[in-house]
Amino acid sequence: MPVLQSPIQCAVTLARDFGATRLLLFGSALENPAQARDLDLACDGVPGWKLFELAARIEEETSIPLDLVPFLAADHPLHASHFGAGEDTAAECLRRRESAR
Repeated sequence: MPVLQSPIQCAVTLARDFGATRLLLFGSALENPAQARDLDLACDGVPGWKLFELAARIEEETSIPLDLVPFLAADHPLHASHFGAGEDTAAECLRRRESAR
């Protein structure tokens, strides 16, 4: 099932409702949404077990498998910036897709 704009927007909305301050889209849904089979998101501002609750809620609402990980500090070795190009916030990705239409 392709990952389309509406599931990403749903994830953004739910993350905001849970208090997220940043949501980073990465992986296949960013690189090739038509071929993506899941959403990969990094989230900041949702502490502890609330992050798991958010993940469950996003999967329940979108019916798309989800990998939701905590956003790491910029100096952490597993921070998204260490993976090179291809990272973007979910909201910025949606804006670019909408403007490309």
